[in-house]
Amino acid sequence: MSFSGFKEVIEEGDTVILYIGVSQIYALEVKPKVINKNGQGVDNVFQTKYGSVKVMDLVGKKYGSRVNLSKGWGQVLY
Repeated sequence: MSFSGFKEVIEEGDTVILYIGVSQIYALEVKPKVINKNGQGVDNVFQTKYGSVKVMDLVGKKYGSRVNLSKGWGQVLY
């Protein structure tokens, strides 16, 4: 993501802010796979205490939109 210009839709390779609450703000890189501690590529799933987020499901959503979690929701910010 480039901060030189604004865009409305999340794309692969962007860095987004997942805002759940004042004490729960996370920066996520939108990419399909991450390397686990065994060196294997696995799907990029971010776990919070309110549920998990499949990071690639954020692609195509607008910045500022809500993301539903199993026990609540968060907002995806620029």
